[in-house]
Amino acid sequence: MPVIARAGQDWEMPAEGLHSAVCCDVVDNGMVETQWGIRHEVQLRWQLDETTSEAKPMLIARKFTLSLAEKSALKPFLETWRGKKFSATELEGFDLEQLINANCQLQVLYAEKDGRTYANVQAVFPLAKGAAKLAVSEYIRVIDREEQTASGAIRTQTGEIVEQEEIDPQEIPFDDVMDLDEAPAAGPPPASANTDYQAAFEGVATKLEFAKLLGTVNKLPAEDREAIVPHVKAARARLESA
Repeated sequence: MPVIARAGQDWEMPAEGLHSAVCCDVVDNGMVETQWGIRHEVQLRWQLDETTSEAKPMLIARKFTLSLAEKSALKPFLETWRGKKFSATELEGFDLEQLINANCQLQVLYAEKDGRTYANVQAVFPLAKGAAKLAVSEYIRVIDREEQTASGAIRTQTGEIVEQEEIDPQEIPFDDVMDLDEAPAAGPPPASANTDYQAAFEGVATKLEFAKLLGTVNKLPAEDREAIVPHVKAARARLESA
């Protein structure tokens, strides 16, 4: 199996070609800044039929905008996987959680970016008839992996405590604050979306405040977040032009 070494970092990757796979996670990334603007992003993850040097299933993932619009990437991907088109009823709302434990075949291709090699999911196909199904093995879903402690530290699924470092707002690249992995931890989400987010985003004066407020918004239910997107875009445009 390939072991790619770039810039002091080594990681194992699956071989290029067709792999049997089982969906092990659906990760809601919330509202994320992309080159096409602010989008609600979701990541699908699979375990493959290939194993690592430690005899664990290889893991691969692909991100999508959470949309079943005709021109979306997710809609044709899922229809190819299912082997059938979505019905009008399904297009009104399809729960991606149904994909967990579903088997398929994935075409994996390599791509170079910034001097590094990545394994990408190029295409999906239904599992071949008569093929043995894979079961998810030794995987804990992202949503179940960590919890916030009273001190603000993160407790990982292994029990390890990881302290959160304070972030200097001057060190936050503005283009990255939409990524929740980079944004400062926010407090617990409101009980509902009735909070006046328009006023809140209009009152944001710094990038750090923007990132914290966005982190709170991303903890809301998906249907509530959609209505807040215009306020997020307006605040971002105002801060960019300041």
